[in-house]
Amino acid sequence: MVGWDTGFHYYFFLLIFVCFMNPMYGRGMRIFLAVSDVVIYLLLTQYALRPWYTVDPLYTELLNIHNILIVTITITILSSVFRKRITETIGDLEMAANTDPLTGLLNRRSMFARLEREHDRYQSGAASYCVLLCDIDDFKMFNDLYGHDCGDYVLRECAQAIRGLVRTGDSVSRWGGEEFLILLPATDPEEAFHIAERIRSRIQHAVHTFQGAELRITLTFGLSSCPPSVSVSDCINQADNALMQGKQEGKNCVVSQLL
Repeated sequence: MVGWDTGFHYYFFLLIFVCFMNPMYGRGMRIFLAVSDVVIYLLLTQYALRPWYTVDPLYTELLNIHNILIVTITITILSSVFRKRITETIGDLEMAANTDPLTGLLNRRSMFARLEREHDRYQSGAASYCVLLCDIDDFKMFNDLYGHDCGDYVLRECAQAIRGLVRTGDSVSRWGGEEFLILLPATDPEEAFHIAERIRSRIQHAVHTFQGAELRITLTFGLSSCPPSVSVSDCINQADNALMQGKQEGKNCVVSQLL
């Protein structure tokens, strides 16, 4: 109505941007709205070439600058908002991919990646590391006597206790079922044994109550210290062998097997 020189047509570009970035619409609807916007814009360029009203050239230039600024600022703000949401979504997806949903600990895949990185560091001259593999003793009994909700409670209690008793820089994962794997960087076997024993003792003597029933929770630990010459899988298998030995020796203990 007041001519193209006033810059009001720039808002069509803003509409296209909003149509494509709006998560409320599906992909088909976004494409339809964007194409419709472009078609309307092209039609206006063909049938609305002359302004209906004459505006002073100074006001025309001021309107043009004003509209350019408004569109630019709006697109910048919306881009920042969308970028923040995308970053948060990526972070949520990465967390979901790397953590166990029940306990909030690292999952097996994420822990194995950390083990491989630590092993590479060790082979490059860094300090040695140890692996603790622990298993909740008689876990099936909790499920059989009190139901699977009790089993979930026991897993969360153990996960929270272990996470609170390890050092800064250590990594804890739910390795599978009722097993937890702990990575202890820059740690010798003697120090690793004391860490495992501290966790085992704290959990054994803690009071655990589920729906009025007092539970006795104990853990058996297998400890492995890995030389640079062996693989991560061999180190984990050695910890698993130590764990099995602990189960055979009566459970609720820490067994060390060094390669």
